[in-house]
Order: sequence, then C-alpha cells, then structure tokens
Amino acid sequence: MRNFEIDANHDDLADQVESASPTGDIRHGVSQVLRDVVTLGELQTELLQVDLRNFLTAHVIPTVVLGVAAIVAALASLPILLASLAYYLVEVANLTVASAFLAAAGVGLLIAAICGGFAWQRFISQRDAFARSRIELARNVRWLKQVLGRPAETADHLNPTAAYRPPR
Repeated sequence: MRNFEIDANHDDLADQVESASPTGDIRHGVSQVLRDVVTLGELQTELLQVDLRNFLTAHVIPTVVLGVAAIVAALASLPILLASLAYYLVEVANLTVASAFLAAAGVGLLIAAICGGFAWQRFISQRDAFARSRIELARNVRWLKQVLGRPAETADHLNPTAAYRPPR
C-alpha cells in the first residue's frame, strides 16, 4: 500500500515537472495554436458559406433571370426577324406588313440587348463578391505567421477569435 502512494505522488510530481519544463510549455503552446487554427478554419468556412449564400441570392439568381429573359426575347424575335426580312426584300420600297414585322423584331432584339446588357453589367461588377472571406483569410494567415514567428509567447493574447461575432 505504501508503494502505491509513493508511485501516485511520483506521477503528480512528474506531471508538475513536465508542465514546468520548456518541453511542456512548447507542447502547450503548439496545442493552443493548433486549436486556434482549427477554430479559425471553422470560422472561415462559416464565413465562406454566408458569403456564398449572399452572392447567390443577390447576384447569380437575378443575373441568370436577366440572361434567360435576353435569350428568350432574342429567340422569340428571330423567326419574326427572318420573316420580316423576307417580306421586306420582296417589297423593298413601301412600308407594309413586312416592315411592321421587321419593326417588331427590332423591338424584340432591343429588349434582348437591354436585358443582356444588364446581365453582363451585373456579372462584371461582382469582382468583390468574396471580399470578406478574402480579407478574413489574409488576417488569419497573418495571425498564424505572427504566432509561429514568436514561439516563446503564448497565443492567448494574439487570439483573433476573442472578439468574434458570428455573421447574421
């Protein structure tokens, strides 16, 4: 029984020595950094999901709708345009039914061009759709470089998630 008590005290003493040693501090610091890196990865993934959802609802869906409207208007106008062109060539000089068909096709193409122009403009203007994710990733990488560059310090005071507020 006495041997058991000595061994138990010896294990407690060994734990204290290990945590007080530089190796214990390094292990503690590395585990803390790894935990923070995993947390940052989780937060980065959540932010990317929010940005992707916002991007889809605010930009992709309206752009697709306008693009589809442009395609439908252009395709609907094409037969009229061709029929009007045929009538127009037959009756070259006077304004007739064929000219009216040609004007209708022109209006359809004008609508298609306007919708297509808006769709293209929305598509081109989305360069900064994932700006928050890109900025946050850069901050996280900078923080990780800072922590890994200072192995003697703990990562607690450099913790980038301390003031984290989840996205709404």
